[in-house]
Amino acid sequence: MGSKKRRQHHLAGVPMFEGCTARELDLIARAGTDIVMTAGTTIIDQGQTGREAFIVLDGTVTVRRNGRRVAELGPG
Repeated sequence: MGSKKRRQHHLAGVPMFEGCTARELDLIARAGTDIVMTAGTTIIDQGQTGREAFIVLDGTVTVRRNGRRVAELGPG
């Protein structure tokens, strides 16, 4: 499955996007870029202003608050 089609497929399963039409999912998917992160890489630091959204396609991410692990998130 191509990366845009793969993003569309995953977006369709994300609750935030459940009301989107196929056309809207296509537009969102085209706006995205696939990136691969190695284990242990910090995506964003607490308090940092973000300008992007991240959707996990494979694997998991750990959410930390004040250095403490508060959640582990998987695809979606």
